Amino acid sequence: MGKKLDITGETYGYAKAIRNTGKQYHGSYIWEFECTLCGKRFEAKIRDVRYGSVKSCGCWHRKNLDKMDTDEKFGQIEGTNVSKIVSKKIPQNNTSGHKGVSLAKRKGRKDTYVAYIYFQGIRYHLGSFKNIDAAVNAREEAENKLYADFLEWYAEEYPERWKRLKKRD
Repeated sequence: MGKKLDITGETYGYAKAIRNTGKQYHGSYIWEFECTLCGKRFEAKIRDVRYGSVKSCGCWHRKNLDKMDTDEKFGQIEGTNVSKIVSKKIPQNNTSGHKGVSLAKRKGRKDTYVAYIYFQGIRYHLGSFKNIDAAVNAREEAENKLYADFLEWYAEEYPERWKRLKKRD
């Protein structure tokens, strides 16, 4: 159980401590705070406010999301994460060693390799294959068909972003 601190009047980020509510959650006291940006009162764990994971009632985050280019910030354009397309890095949870190919283990049946690709927010199932080479070929063929024109358009439309992406890869 955490130590009972009196932080009344202290400000962390945009959250000014008003009072301890007497409630606890996972060993951390819940306090009532006042947002110094908008005046709204809200409750939060003292630990979250003191360590910076809660900075305000949420108005600061919403206000800044409206201002920033979320597509650029999160790498999304037309429902596609361009940095993931360009990157040759294989995701950590990948078991086949190839992007867009996974091993489907089926009880009582032979294992198959499933090929898939994501593009513009849609997952395309490319087929189930008996061997990994066929699945990888299907994935590469789909990459050439779906990604080539899109990446060419992206490079022309957003040359600065494209340069940064190519530099990282």
